Amino acid sequence: FELVKDINPTGDSDIRDFYIFNGKLYFNADDGAKGIELYETNGSQAGTKRLKDINPAGSGYPRFFQEFNGKMYFRARTATYGGELWETDGTSVGTRMLKDINPNGNSNPDQLTIANGKLFFRADHSQYGEELWMTDGTSSGTQLVKDIHTAGDSKPLYLKEYGGKIYFQA
Repeated sequence: FELVKDINPTGDSDIRDFYIFNGKLYFNADDGAKGIELYETNGSQAGTKRLKDINPAGSGYPRFFQEFNGKMYFRARTATYGGELWETDGTSVGTRMLKDINPNGNSNPDQLTIANGKLFFRADHSQYGEELWMTDGTSSGTQLVKDIHTAGDSKPLYLKEYGGKIYFQA
């Protein structure tokens, strides 16, 4: 075992949520100054760095990573938009929020799963509640699949692709 890099020399970097994308390892970590943000490593000290300060006002908390159509999608939080769906091509410039799904709060997308050429996920919306959403990788192609429980939240869980269809508990 060998320490690759001490990301937070003054405390715990609290590294979590490892994901391999485009030959690099991505994760979230706390450097003690910018909060919990998106990091990448190629396995070397020089190649371990923060990819982007997603939330300059605090921690971005990137998590729930999933590769789709050549990009990596994940949930991250900003002071302005709250928890929303983000994407990266592996560059700082190419790391951006895909869509503000819930303009009135946090959509907090999770359960990211690929099926039939789309990325499905659970998200919260002030009008629909927690329901099943999908994206084709564009902002305009990010939409509610169905308001399953019209009087509340269906809270879809355990999304799994099988035979080109998406199965889940709701």
